Amino acid sequence: MPQYNYVAMDSKGKEQKGRITAATEETAAAELKSKGLFPISIKNTANKEKKTASKSSGGGGFNMALGPVVIKRKDLVVLTRQLA
Repeated sequence: MPQYNYVAMDSKGKEQKGRITAATEETAAAELKSKGLFPISIKNTANKEKKTASKSSGGGGFNMALGPVVIKRKDLVVLTRQLA
């Protein structure tokens, strides 16, 4: 079963980080919600290892984002909790 790294907020607004084992990202999110956490980010650890390997292979790429500014999920969670 795959493992996922997660970042979540607890009921007091504190950020919690950890690793969870689940079949899919959706089941991992459901498990975190059942523990009273609000998931901000859930990433498969296998994907992270693949990205790290591809970055170390060289390439010297250039990354430039074009388009509208995106609000981070963490900032959105904090804002909506404060408004509530």
